[in-house]
Amino acid sequence: MKIILIIIFSLLTSIKVFSQFPYIHNVQLIPSNPASADSIFIISKVELNTQGYLLESNVNINGDIISVENCYRESFLFTSIYIIDTTYIGMHNEGNYMVLFTAYLSSASSPICDYTDTNQVILGLTVDLGEIDFGNKRKLIRQIDLTGRESKDLPNTILFRKYSDGTTDKVFIVE
Repeated sequence: MKIILIIIFSLLTSIKVFSQFPYIHNVQLIPSNPASADSIFIISKVELNTQGYLLESNVNINGDIISVENCYRESFLFTSIYIIDTTYIGMHNEGNYMVLFTAYLSSASSPICDYTDTNQVILGLTVDLGEIDFGNKRKLIRQIDLTGRESKDLPNTILFRKYSDGTTDKVFIVE
């Protein structure tokens, strides 16, 4: 019995040694093209070779490098699991950034992150100020009523106005 347990334990240990866990399946930035007023998140899908969970997440910003470190704790149950997680990385000024997403695996016997195995993905992030045009005034192209007929400004009637920049407004003039 003792020999069988040793063989099983050595097989399970060798599987862990030759595996590449935590395995990062997918990492994406949301929104993909943020403006400087947007909150930015990373959505990650990480596979562990044992049952586990996200133990700790750290975001460090150093100039134009944003480092995201997620530490996953494994368990003694050798069954693969996918962990999908959302990490807030902040609001950033206009510019180009490099985002380093690192997934660490902590042993089941450790209550804190001991950084045993690691995988890393590098993403590019460009934050734009956004297209704000203060110089061009929009011009009214067309105004229609609820039936779709062209209309002038009529009191107590709902009107739809279409402008040269592609926007529309719903207007109700009260008299």
